[in-house]
Amino acid sequence: MERARDLSDDYKDGKLPAGKVNSPEGEAFRKATRNWATGVIVVTVPSPEGPYEMHGMSASSFNVLSASPRLLAVNVENNTNCFRYLNASDTFGINMLNNTQLEYAWYFANRLKKKLSPKYTWKSGAPILDNMLTWFALRKWAQYPGGDHTIFVGQVIEFSRTDDPPLVCCRGRFHDLGQRFYYAHPDHEMPGSIPGPLA
Repeated sequence: MERARDLSDDYKDGKLPAGKVNSPEGEAFRKATRNWATGVIVVTVPSPEGPYEMHGMSASSFNVLSASPRLLAVNVENNTNCFRYLNASDTFGINMLNNTQLEYAWYFANRLKKKLSPKYTWKSGAPILDNMLTWFALRKWAQYPGGDHTIFVGQVIEFSRTDDPPLVCCRGRFHDLGQRFYYAHPDHEMPGSIPGPLA
């Protein structure tokens, strides 16, 4: 299981706290990148611990690479069990969490003390968690080195989606998506619209 890092707000306006090093390897760089708000996924992969066993890891690094063929990518740290299992597997799953599944986000980041027994089924050889916002079963298509991480690319075999609200992560904390901005194009005013950042 991967362990999430706690973040604080002590790096603001380009000012480094005492004892921190302003380098791409430093905590300041990691905190800067975590200003990017994302959804939350759990990467699931067959586990060598036994038949029909699975391993999961919470992540926010998820990318859509191609619509034809349908390719998705996740970044996984090299010194983790998830990396070792993905390296040995031909299939894996990407499970998007909805805003009622905060416990799963903590559990698969190894930050929850109590033991959970998440239900899952097998789809095209990949373990998929039940009741997800969206899920993808993938066949490993390629993998590329990326510093201390590896980029795993999967081709979508099958998927399913809902319109439930997503769980959102920003600065190492979890959020609901919040209010939608309704705004009109400047050339086409919409009566009753709520001013948004692009209005």
